[in-house]
Amino acid sequence: MDVLHRLMRLVRLRTLLLASLVALAAPAGAQAAYNLTISTSATANVSCSAGVCAATGTGANLNVTDLANDLAAGAVTVSTGSSGTETGNITITAPIDGTSTNGLTFQPAGDVEINTGTITTTGGQTYNGPVALMTSATLTGSNVSFSSNVDGAYALTVAGSAAFFGAVGSTTTLTSLHTTTSASLAADVTTSGGQQYDGAVTLWGNSTLTASSGSVTFGSTVDGAYALTVAAAAS
Repeated sequence: MDVLHRLMRLVRLRTLLLASLVALAAPAGAQAAYNLTISTSATANVSCSAGVCAATGTGANLNVTDLANDLAAGAVTVSTGSSGTETGNITITAPIDGTSTNGLTFQPAGDVEINTGTITTTGGQTYNGPVALMTSATLTGSNVSFSSNVDGAYALTVAGSAAFFGAVGSTTTLTSLHTTTSASLAADVTTSGGQQYDGAVTLWGNSTLTASSGSVTFGSTVDGAYALTVAAAAS
């Protein structure tokens, strides 16, 4: 029995040592995911099934036309997968043009990097992670929802019902924000230029709207049982 116990202990120690070596070999900041790019290049290392397009390996790329075709057939979730040793960012480098009413969801382990000028869907868009603007962008959909922060020194236009559950411009100030229909705000919004809210605004939390060198304008009602502070260079 003593021999058996010693052998079992050696097996456990070996397992712990291997796990430690794997952890040390993983890149700093890595998640159990792969990075995924949406571009005009051919789809590679991405598996699309049952409405989910998930990265399956390094160099994962989803062709933007393939994405549009999948979206025409039903709602699509773009995911960085559940395995891998990369940060799990989704980078969009080509315009997305979806004409169906099906919803498009981005599900990164890291963030969603928008490096294209337009993302258009007839249905909704959901960003389930931080969003980093790499260029000025217009997001058009029946509703556009952000579950976390939005940052980047660029202009953002949301053409559709907008919902911001996280802060906007808290880490990197946006140059401007324009919502063309209704907007729901749960946190602060910070821009260097102006903020324009064409439709009704609903507060889901205390919010401070800061436009350091521009104005904050409302085209309709503002409602919600929370505090609103407007700090703008011009009225």
